[in-house]
This record gives sequence, C-alpha cells and structure tokens, in this order.
Amino acid sequence: MTFTLARFTAATETTHRFGEQMHLQLGFAFPVLILLSPDIQAEAIPLLGGKPGPAGTAALRRRAIRVGAVAAAFTCESWVGHPSVSAQVMDRMAPQDLPLPADMPDRLEAVATTGVWPGAHATVHLLSIIDRGEGGSRIRPPQQIPARDYGTNQWLESLLPVPR
Repeated sequence: MTFTLARFTAATETTHRFGEQMHLQLGFAFPVLILLSPDIQAEAIPLLGGKPGPAGTAALRRRAIRVGAVAAAFTCESWVGHPSVSAQVMDRMAPQDLPLPADMPDRLEAVATTGVWPGAHATVHLLSIIDRGEGGSRIRPPQQIPARDYGTNQWLESLLPVPR
C-alpha cells in the first residue's frame, strides 16, 4: 500500500476517534502520539505527562527515525476557552492570573487532534467539543478546523526526519 493524502487523513481521523473513545470510556483523553510510516504502519505512544521536554522530544525523534515515520498525529483533551472571559481579556492576563479550568463552570473542553505530513505539506486539525452533564459526557461531532501554524504542528514536524 502507498501512503496517500486520503490514508493520512483517515489515520488522523482514526486517531481522533481514539481520543474521543478514551474520554467516553475513561473520563479523560490522555495525550497520545501516533507515528505513521509509509507502509501505513502506526506506532502509538501514550504521553501521560503531555508533550515532553527536550530530552523526551529527542527520544521521540530517534524513535520516529527508527520506525521510518513520515507523518505524525497527536490527540489529547484540551481546554479551548470559556464564554464568560473573552479571548481579548485572556490575552492580556498574566499566566498566574489565568483561571483554572475547575474554576470556570462555563469552560469549553474538547478532544483535539493534529496530524502533520510535511512531505505532502498536509496538516489536519480536528476538534470535538465535550459537553459534560449529570449523565456523563456527550461529544459533539468532530469539526475539521482550518490548518494553522502553531506549536503542536511545529513539535510534530520536529519529530519527523526531513522529507526527501
């Protein structure tokens, strides 16, 4: 099998569904990195502490090289905002003054997934809002959001060998 844009997108969507199911089954979607090789093999790496520091990133880069990864996807649960505090206000707040998610009953949480394939200049971002309630969580259908250049993309791309 050949690694194609359709297969890359499907792998990223599958990674996202995995994150959604983790949340529904465990109550939280812990971070998972998926390394994808050209023969459509995937290696899943749980990152229980989130994105690692420089030493951990270097170890992941060596692992990506060892498996011949050409693309990567990362899924996790994240706090995407809250209606009672606007983005403009959040941007002006000092880090120590930012509210904790537990202090914001109107917070918006989501399962968020980013997939990158630098060799094809492809990026996929998926977001599924989580609605928490008395009977448990409900996850809204995933939405593909426009590709943008931000920290997760850069981190994922830094793990992969330079495309040839």
